[in-house]
Amino acid sequence: MSKENLTRAQVRERYLALEKKRVFDEHVDPIDMSIVIPVTKEYHYYPTSFVERLQRRLRFDFVVRPFMGRVNDRLLETTVVGKATFAALNPR
Repeated sequence: MSKENLTRAQVRERYLALEKKRVFDEHVDPIDMSIVIPVTKEYHYYPTSFVERLQRRLRFDFVVRPFMGRVNDRLLETTVVGKATFAALNPR
């Protein structure tokens, strides 16, 4: 964790002091740089190989899309305006 452990009250005091100075781009909590992953040109952001892209697509089509469809229908009770057009363009 961080080298400097602050209580909530101390964090709040720092936050208010920085806000009073109108400094909004500094971290209030200290960042432990020992656990930060360096991002270089070789950092693996997004699937690049064919297998990775295929896995990502299959996960989206067979896991994420059906799950979110059920969440939208049952929990959020949302409806899609223009559903016929959407269904024609994006069959499930």
